[in-house]
Amino acid sequence: NLSLSTGNDVTQFYMSGNYHRQASVFSSRLADQRTGVYASLNHRSLDKRFAADFMLDLAHDENTSIAQDLTSSVNLPPDYPSLTTPSGALNWQDKGISFMVNPLAYLQDRYTASTSGLLSHLQLSYRVVRGLTLKASMGYNTIQVDETGVVPLSAQNPATAPTGSAEFGTKYLRNWIVEPQMEYTARVWNGKLVVLAGSTWQSLTNTVSITTGYGYTDDALLGSTNGAAGLSSVNN
Repeated sequence: NLSLSTGNDVTQFYMSGNYHRQASVFSSRLADQRTGVYASLNHRSLDKRFAADFMLDLAHDENTSIAQDLTSSVNLPPDYPSLTTPSGALNWQDKGISFMVNPLAYLQDRYTASTSGLLSHLQLSYRVVRGLTLKASMGYNTIQVDETGVVPLSAQNPATAPTGSAEFGTKYLRNWIVEPQMEYTARVWNGKLVVLAGSTWQSLTNTVSITTGYGYTDDALLGSTNGAAGLSSVNN
């Protein structure tokens, strides 16, 4: 984590950044990596009539994992066939007998998720005259998730004449809000009169897109829909 702060009597600025990586015990390529940046700016005019506060929070996460929990394969029988051939390839038979499950094949399946998020907020206020203050609160937020799940030929028993498959998904959420406000305060006899007037404008966008490709005959093409024999899509 790194941070920086500076300012004076009327303006203050703060910024920080962080990075975190956590790897899996099964493979070093399976890991979760997170980065983030936070910044804030606060300002007050010398006459104290104007004030502004701004906040920005950016975050990004890269996750690579597998769908199967390999801890269930830790206690394989001692006479279980070798999981790899002498050349290092996945082994799918023993003494001429083919078997369908090789736990190491799950490491060939790939799932990746890339998540990016933005949070921001701006607060403004201005005292027009004594007792009358104009205010505005604004926010803008987005989050996007891009997911890819791949089942390659190399993770399947070649005796079954397999084909590869891949799924690509995108989720996007965006919302913004604007809230102007007017506040008037005055002393009335022995009490205090407060009058508030304001309104709200806001918008929300939420989209989901999922595309599945099947019938791949080359693992090198799994990262794209171009190499699929067929496609199916769902959009919302």
